[in-house]
Amino acid sequence: TNVGSPTVRVERLNFAPTACPCQLQNAVNIGENARNCSKIASVWFKAMTTVALTVLCALLGDTQRSAPYRVEMGSIELVLDTEGIVESWSGLSLVQHAPQKQGLVLKQEHPWEAGLYFYGSVVQTESQVLLYYGCSGPANTTANFLCVAVSSDGISFTKPTLGEVAYNGSTANNIVWATPYGPQGHKGTGWSNAVLYDTSAGVPPQEKFKMLYDTDQGDYAGRKLLAAVSSDGLRWKQLLMTSTESGAVVPRTNFGDTDAALLWIDRLGRYAVFGRVDSPTPGASCPAGDGYGNFRQVAMVIEGTAAVEDRRKEQGASFASRSFNETPLVIFHTELNVDPGCVDYYNPAPIDRSGVTFIFPAATRHLDQPKKNHSTFPSPYTSCRTMNDGMLDVRMAFSRFTDPKNVTFTRVTSEPVVSRGLGARSTSTGLFNVGTSEWDAGMVFMATGCVEVGTEPGYLSMYYFGGQVTHGFEAYHLGESYSDAIRGYGRLRWRRDGFVSLSAPFDGSAGVVLTKTLYVDPPSTVGLEVRILVNVETSVSGQVLVELMPESNPTQRLQSLPIMGNNVAAPVIFNATYSWDKNFTCNVENVPDAMPSESSVVLQTDVSGVLRQAGESGVRLRISLQDARLFSIAFVEAPADTGSL
Repeated sequence: TNVGSPTVRVERLNFAPTACPCQLQNAVNIGENARNCSKIASVWFKAMTTVALTVLCALLGDTQRSAPYRVEMGSIELVLDTEGIVESWSGLSLVQHAPQKQGLVLKQEHPWEAGLYFYGSVVQTESQVLLYYGCSGPANTTANFLCVAVSSDGISFTKPTLGEVAYNGSTANNIVWATPYGPQGHKGTGWSNAVLYDTSAGVPPQEKFKMLYDTDQGDYAGRKLLAAVSSDGLRWKQLLMTSTESGAVVPRTNFGDTDAALLWIDRLGRYAVFGRVDSPTPGASCPAGDGYGNFRQVAMVIEGTAAVEDRRKEQGASFASRSFNETPLVIFHTELNVDPGCVDYYNPAPIDRSGVTFIFPAATRHLDQPKKNHSTFPSPYTSCRTMNDGMLDVRMAFSRFTDPKNVTFTRVTSEPVVSRGLGARSTSTGLFNVGTSEWDAGMVFMATGCVEVGTEPGYLSMYYFGGQVTHGFEAYHLGESYSDAIRGYGRLRWRRDGFVSLSAPFDGSAGVVLTKTLYVDPPSTVGLEVRILVNVETSVSGQVLVELMPESNPTQRLQSLPIMGNNVAAPVIFNATYSWDKNFTCNVENVPDAMPSESSVVLQTDVSGVLRQAGESGVRLRISLQDARLFSIAFVEAPADTGSL
């Protein structure tokens, strides 16, 4: 889908493994010579002998080699697609992984939270985690609020008394910002309040925290997206942009009406603003009577080239001087023949990790309803019911874009990555599970941001809004009449960098992934070595095998011991004295007769010698998976191990 001139694609993954040009399929049958071996040994042997195929095909086939893919020491390389470290795979599939729900961390309890809302964000500083969430008081309130809860561990949150913003004559609350209602009351007022803790270089201390919010000019179409800044995340002031006449961050209006978010994209050296645009998806239609279907599309605008050059000249310049491209790029929208006619998307909820930008859009299924207020639901819903009611869940997509004018976001599947809880909707109230503890059956909506909890190494925490309400019931009068209907924020626990994996089918068969030619700098300091870490999960019958092959001489490769278990940073231990790709027989105990004696085995984790030998020509990794998943790969420096393994 193109909006303006930039090229933008929303793609679905359907990778086919790269075929070997010399097609030496019979070589795989060599593994059958290992008679009477266990299934694992046989699969392992076949996987290892297939290395000869890879090497021979490389030598006899394609002679044109591109420049090595440079891997930064310590960086985590996600195996999401062939845009990164991976060249091809066979016998594997790309799998999206859902997080584990960890329960509520906060819910409505104060009068100013009566309409606790589903726009939220989380930031992690050096000392604490701050969870921001939108809310409003009862129907006579004149503003929407942004509240904050704080935590030392990202698990237990408290609501501080700040004394910053008055509610009902008192500042004894946790409100940090108020957006006054506009000329049309609530209808014309925005709710966006996503917060960024800016860790980019040269940020002025007083602008360490940045927030986007939208406000109105009389109606939805006139909304403009504004900015505010803070030094501590608690005390804020408006920041008008000097690059636009209106002071707005984005030149166009109506880019909000969602939880618009600012993100620093380190690989670009630029900021990007994520929001939404409203325009019909070509060819889509919604049979519901509300007329609202298929108009929300997740979009982004990226900081212009001139602004980037100015920053290089003037470190420490205010964010107010930044300028953003006027033409938005649509990055996620309804897919014909995939999404039902009354489903559309908004709320980007972007994060950026390991050189990849992830978004978590909310899928909205519009409910069939008349254009006027629904009269079959009791008061107060007859007065606040919108024609835009529906249920929501969360989807996921990712992109490695490096060209601001050519952006592709890919979704692995249309399956929700965060689903609604179990429950049934009441025909009398329209609510879900009121009076029970299943609190998120009505809708779920991702908060922007992620944190790493110190007491849970190996995991990421993200947060989401959930409620026993649907989209059209949220907020305005709900707290007055249905205060027992839960709305709140829950914690999600994800494996670190475990959003997507390359997975074997868990049927005993082996799959193989081959990386591109990689260049990794050998250690420049004496006493350091280079190790390879893999983020893997295997069943008790599974394993992962890694080969490191110099491109200049693939036969001089290192082969690993089997990696088994569940580890986000499993060290690869190589056997420096023995190669599994030789023909061997097995004894009655299913142990290869050709195994070297224990005293002759030399094991190593250090691969710096291979990297030096390979030089500028680089190395490849060939990874075999059986009943296993691979999430990421990393090269790291570590003190040299002078002892034996």
